[in-house]
Amino acid sequence: MREASLELDGINWSYVEAGSGPLLLLFHGTLSYKEAFAEQVAGLSDAHRVLAFDWPGHGGSGFDPAGWTVEDLVDAVPRLIEALGASSAAIGGFSQGGAISMRVAIEHPDRVDALVVMNAGLDPVPAAAVEAMAALGELLATGGEDERRTALEAHQAKFLHAPGWIEGNPEAAAEEVDRMLAHPRAAARSVVAIPAGYHSIEEEVGGIELPTLVIWGERDVRAAWGPRMEELIPKASLRVIPEAGHHLTLDAPERVTEAIDSFLDEVDA
Repeated sequence: MREASLELDGINWSYVEAGSGPLLLLFHGTLSYKEAFAEQVAGLSDAHRVLAFDWPGHGGSGFDPAGWTVEDLVDAVPRLIEALGASSAAIGGFSQGGAISMRVAIEHPDRVDALVVMNAGLDPVPAAAVEAMAALGELLATGGEDERRTALEAHQAKFLHAPGWIEGNPEAAAEEVDRMLAHPRAAARSVVAIPAGYHSIEEEVGGIELPTLVIWGERDVRAAWGPRMEELIPKASLRVIPEAGHHLTLDAPERVTEAIDSFLDEVDA
């Protein structure tokens, strides 16, 4: 697995890559990072060219100091595909990565070969969650290092994993917090503002005529969306990962990789 980057409109997009063959792009959630897909990049690279990106303002990627929007990210994905020398790709991700990927499939269906949506619903983010994320972003932008670490540890424990994962994987849990702390302070407010920009796409996903894998971690708080998404998206199949939470690529990496691998085998057949 190698690390590289490409540039769009003067903004650096950092990614990790492995393999060759049909292109698969993976995108993480808010405050996560491309290395959260390390197991998937490695495990799927036998048959695919797999890239996992850092969103703007995360990890090794740059960002516009004026901020960016959901629409900016949706418009960027087809341009990333083109910059990689392809006309289309399979795309997906968890949380924000899945939310943006669905919107790309709606807006740019000719650029998407298949869709993998993990722990991402069709509805707007509730106002209370938007307010909580804004407060977290402010603290990450302005707080002391101890305050920042404490806030991210609390966020991790409350929202990101299945019960027992942090206690059972202390080194991986500490690495996750360290990587989130390494995101640039100057981008923090813009990073956490993206979820406020989602509108409902419940009436639009019926137009996604692409092979679609919907994955939910069983312990994600919004996993009830799974059956509804399978019903609304014409070519969707649902996979529920037992004892996995929101960051399911860390909670259950082998099962997530197997689910995507089986799906892509069917798509490529």
